[in-house]
Amino acid sequence: MGMFDEIIVSEDVLKEQNIKCPECGKILPSKFQTKCLDSTMDEYVLKRADNLNVVKLYSLGPPDEKYWKEYTSEEIESINGEYSNSAWSNFFQKKPGDGYYLPEAYFPENRRHRDMGELPHMILKMYTSCECKQFVHVNLKFTDGIVLDIKTVIPEWNNLDAKSVICGEENEK
Repeated sequence: MGMFDEIIVSEDVLKEQNIKCPECGKILPSKFQTKCLDSTMDEYVLKRADNLNVVKLYSLGPPDEKYWKEYTSEEIESINGEYSNSAWSNFFQKKPGDGYYLPEAYFPENRRHRDMGELPHMILKMYTSCECKQFVHVNLKFTDGIVLDIKTVIPEWNNLDAKSVICGEENEK
């Protein structure tokens, strides 16, 4: 998703906070992008706090080791055989102990959630596009690490037609 950080909003927060597309009224998809945090391609989850009735932002940790799968000796032979005559053979060479994380390791519920702590008086802007192809901004207002307000808006530039933007006529409208 580029140099954006990704925020996954839990389904219950999407529904309870009524995070909908202003154009078609459908609940927005759960994956958003933002540049308001570190812009280091990190992943976050916005969910209800476990012991409180508030919505908070959590940083997602690395996948749990129980989802790590080592290559079998047959897989190692097969992979190494594929690249034996290639210039990439050193790069793709596998050895015992190498492996990969299973796809379910990357689900938010299977990763450690680290509380982002206090995001004092911060407005975090996150972006997504709806099924109706409308680009939508969602603004989250934090105070002491707790989401106080959520606003969904369509950016003004989204309502301009491409011709007027390309020709520099946006100031004339």
